[in-house]
Amino acid sequence: MGDKYFERYEKHFPDADIMSRDLGHEELLMKYPEQWAQDIKRCCGLPYDNEKALPEPMSYRREKKRFFETHSYKTADVNGATFNYLDGGKGDKVLVFLVGGLGDPELAFPYIKAFEDEYRMIAIDYPYAYTDAVQLTEGIIGLLDVLGIDKAVWIGASFGGYMAQELAVKHPERTAGICLLSTAAISENVLGTLRKKYKVTAPVH
Repeated sequence: MGDKYFERYEKHFPDADIMSRDLGHEELLMKYPEQWAQDIKRCCGLPYDNEKALPEPMSYRREKKRFFETHSYKTADVNGATFNYLDGGKGDKVLVFLVGGLGDPELAFPYIKAFEDEYRMIAIDYPYAYTDAVQLTEGIIGLLDVLGIDKAVWIGASFGGYMAQELAVKHPERTAGICLLSTAAISENVLGTLRKKYKVTAPVH
């Protein structure tokens, strides 16, 4: 029915578990009544027949809800700042996910789910107590100390990619690897843009 309907649902039913289907008006009910019944049962949390049901569509909200049924935020105080972080898995190798400028660790939950069978994966926020990227870098290293982690693979997305590069350059002894996505190399041009963009929340020197 289009994005405008999703916007309307999000506005009036912010906690709704939306299960979208690419079908015409009442097509699911009229053509696939048995499958429709399974969808209703699934949405209501009732037992349903998975063999009769249509494949479950992807839902970020639903998957996030399931994730937080078995995971929860933890906190750690580091150099006068409080980190909120997600910590999943128990592998020998540690992956630290550095999210974009919003600093929302839960954005990394699909990656934690994907990797935690083999690795320990941590996703962190960016405490506002740190006033520049240098303090944030040292704070992240301090968090590793608090958690008893010697080395980590830095996985950086967007602004997190800049932080991953900063951590790798400033602390190679704490770096087991680096993975960058949707970001850029730190150059003078990029630094100029960063200084303007993050001059309040995370000044770059």
